[in-house]
Amino acid sequence: MTKRAAKKKVTKPRVERTRNSGKWTEARFKSFIVGVLRAAMRKWGAFHDAKKAAEKGTRVDKATGRKRKMYECAGCTNLFKNDEVHVDHIEPVFDPHKRIPAIQTNWTEVVNRMFCEVDNLQVLCHTCHGIKTENERKQRYVKKQDDFDEHIGCFSYPFCEEAPRGCVVLYGVNAEQYGHRD
Repeated sequence: MTKRAAKKKVTKPRVERTRNSGKWTEARFKSFIVGVLRAAMRKWGAFHDAKKAAEKGTRVDKATGRKRKMYECAGCTNLFKNDEVHVDHIEPVFDPHKRIPAIQTNWTEVVNRMFCEVDNLQVLCHTCHGIKTENERKQRYVKKQDDFDEHIGCFSYPFCEEAPRGCVVLYGVNAEQYGHRD
C-alpha cells in the first residue's frame, strides 16, 4: 500500500474587512451600495418615461386571458411583456475603460450616471440585455487600451458600422430612437 502525499492546502490571503464593523470587504460594500442604488433607480422618473416611450399597446396574455402592455425592445424591435424587458443604460454606469477597485470608486460619478435622463435609457428584452451586458463585461477585461471598442454600448455591437444611423456612439441624440434597424 502506498501512502499518498498530503496535499498542501493553498489558501488565499484574507482580504481586509474594513466595512460594516469589520464584517464586509470593500468589494462586498460596493456590491451592497450598487444594489441599493439599482432599487432606487426603479423609482426614478426617467426610468418610467423610457418604459412608457417603448410601450406599443396591449395584447391579451394567452396564459391569463388578461390584457397586458407590450414594450418594443430597442435591440431586436420585437414586442415583449413587462416582465420580459429591462430598462438599460445606453452608456454603462461603470465605465468599461476603468477597471478600478471598489475603494477607489467615485460614487458621485456612479450616482450621476445611474440617475440619468431618458435619452441615456433604452428598453431591452432579456436576450438583448444579456448580449449587451456580456459585451460590456468583456470590454472591462481588455488588457490593452488600443483593443477597447467604444461601440460596446450599442446593442448591435459588433455590427455598428453596418447600420450607423442607429449607433449612439457616432450620432448621440441624433441616432434613431430604437437604434440599429437593418
